[in-house]
Amino acid sequence: MEEDEVQKEKMDESCRDVVPNQQNQGWKPGFFSKTGKEMYNYVGTEIVIQEAFDSYAGMIWPAALALSQYLDSHRTQLNLVDKAVLEIGAGTGLLSIVASLLGAWVTATDLSDVLGNLRYNLSKNTRGRCRHTPQVAPLSWGYDLQRTYPTSVYRYDYILAADVVYHHNFLDELLATMKHFCKPGTTLILANKLRVESDNAFMDKFKRVFETRLLEECESLQILMATCRESDETENSLEKVGTEMISAEEFTGSVIQVKEKQAEKTPSWIPAINSGFGKDAYHYVGQDIVIHQSTDFFGAVKWSAAPVLCSFLDKNRHMVDLRDKQVLELGAGTGLVAIVASLLGALATATDLPEMLNNLKSNVMRNTRGRCKYTPSVVALPWGSHTELAQHRYDYILAADVVYCHDFLEELLATMKFFCQPGTSVIWANKIWMESDLSFTDTFKETFLITLLHDDGEIQIYMGKCKEDS
Repeated sequence: MEEDEVQKEKMDESCRDVVPNQQNQGWKPGFFSKTGKEMYNYVGTEIVIQEAFDSYAGMIWPAALALSQYLDSHRTQLNLVDKAVLEIGAGTGLLSIVASLLGAWVTATDLSDVLGNLRYNLSKNTRGRCRHTPQVAPLSWGYDLQRTYPTSVYRYDYILAADVVYHHNFLDELLATMKHFCKPGTTLILANKLRVESDNAFMDKFKRVFETRLLEECESLQILMATCRESDETENSLEKVGTEMISAEEFTGSVIQVKEKQAEKTPSWIPAINSGFGKDAYHYVGQDIVIHQSTDFFGAVKWSAAPVLCSFLDKNRHMVDLRDKQVLELGAGTGLVAIVASLLGALATATDLPEMLNNLKSNVMRNTRGRCKYTPSVVALPWGSHTELAQHRYDYILAADVVYCHDFLEELLATMKFFCQPGTSVIWANKIWMESDLSFTDTFKETFLITLLHDDGEIQIYMGKCKEDS
């Protein structure tokens, strides 16, 4: 342990030497907590990755695995030995570890709040195994790049990025960061899984800014090689990036407008088909609960607020009595909250996007069959569209960690308001990831009569009632 701490301190010092301290950005995620470990084998080496489900950067996403495998199996075509490599959005560090094992001099970057887990994984998996000790450094996309990473000093042979197209409010900054580092002689390798239609808009811009070549494609996952364009057209394309918004805005305005547009076409924010991942075990209401997860999209992963809400409901049955109550869960994801509500005696309906339902149904059925007074239901419910459940009235609306798709928070609030009739309580558990989350929290408090049920400094649980109840 002492050796580990010494190594961490050394890497801390090296990171401070690489880049000056950067100003906090509004889109930085909060603190993360450690969860399970994943084991991989690349470059003939066993790699153990510590994950953290409290932030997107704390998980291994499909494109990182695909690019790690590609680099390992194409060493002749992409020789990383003694090459300077920068990874953008390194997350858990898996890709940087593989590049280091392949002989590269690697700098792994991400937001400052996730560097602890990143640094730990790199240190544990590369120490004594690599030609060059990898470095870890903070990098906020698009922020003060020329000062913190002047091109006269920081030049790289390869830029690596895997599954970085996820925060759609900051894709302009991502593209600007790629352009800043991708100079003549630099090769950028991007691995990406297309999940929503707005991802296509980013990829179109990416291909206009860079000369690109498709290296490998499997279903909706692509690996692209890119080099900089040397033309005025590129500069014009980059300037346009700042004026064009990469966001899905099909649903704006009132609930009526949302319904009209949904009648015309499928929402663009419905993600792609999921693939299986790991499973977690819990114990609530005296029952063992096994939850299967998927990392192909956010909703199929168990986030931090869901277990906190489950624990609260289990331990405070006198305060929130769900027996024989009609309960609706919004954004049910893996189904953990709906399962606990069912075990507590509620007639629960778990809702989420259509492509989420297979894993959700499987989890709910597996953990409630033969255990509950009422058989729970699973129903598709895109926020802002209420036709499927419009005639139903509920005693409780449950929601945990649903503030993540920032282009659709108006629809989320409209859905909460629609179902929260007089006599209904909304119980919302949330972890503040970004400063913009606070705006939704303020709006939530203005919309409903609020009681704070739980606050542990990280997760808050609010109970909201219709103002007509007052």
